[in-house]
Parts: sequence; structure tokens; C-alpha cells
Amino acid sequence: MARCRGAKLVACHNGLKVNRFAAVSTKKTGGAVKRNYTKRVFKEIYRTLKREISTGYDIVVIAYGGEYEYAEREEQFLYLIHKAAIAK
Repeated sequence: MARCRGAKLVACHNGLKVNRFAAVSTKKTGGAVKRNYTKRVFKEIYRTLKREISTGYDIVVIAYGGEYEYAEREEQFLYLIHKAAIAK
């Protein structure tokens, strides 16, 4: 598990040759539109950076409230995968 301001990442081995990814937003993130947007942002970030992540993990990103731009969320995700030691 890795934490930073605005997000938390939980990763565990899944015994497969592929990663499984999920993004979750808390109610404090905002209304449904804001929560869905935040989840879509993290899914897109994962899609673009998945080559930099070791395989064989179940990865869940929990997004917390706050006004973060795409670039800030990307920095958070990179920090979290390095802190969780799942980056290649």
C-alpha cells in the first residue's frame, strides 16, 4: 500500500501474467460527474503507463477529494507505483 496527498494505491500479487486495475473515488471527491471523471483520469493514466508497471498485480487506486489537474494526478500515480515498488 502506498499513500500520497489525494490518492492511495493498493497492490497485491494475483498469480497471473497480467495486471488488473481498478479506480475508485470517495464520496468526498464530489458529485457523480466529478467522481466518474476522476476514475476516468486514473484509468487513462494507467493505460498510458502500464508498460512501466511490473505484471502480476491487482492494482486499486483510491482517489480522494481535491482540485487536481491531470498532470498532478499523473505525478501522484507515478509516485505511488514507485513507492509501492511495482514499477519496472
